[in-house]
Amino acid sequence: MAVGEDAMEGSLDDITSRFERSVLTQLYRSYPSTRKLAKRLGVSHTAIANKLREYGLSQKKGEE
Repeated sequence: MAVGEDAMEGSLDDITSRFERSVLTQLYRSYPSTRKLAKRLGVSHTAIANKLREYGLSQKKGEE
């Protein structure tokens, strides 16, 4: 998989955060609950909930 130069900008933390956010954004569409997404990624649902919140991806009840 080729990676553009823009994707390589910043520190390792910056790069991994962008990649992690991208993965979560894409998979959250197919696995729209923290438990389903956590099972898919092999981590705890608490870890997923925290990551979704960290990246502003979590949907609270009543939001669409």
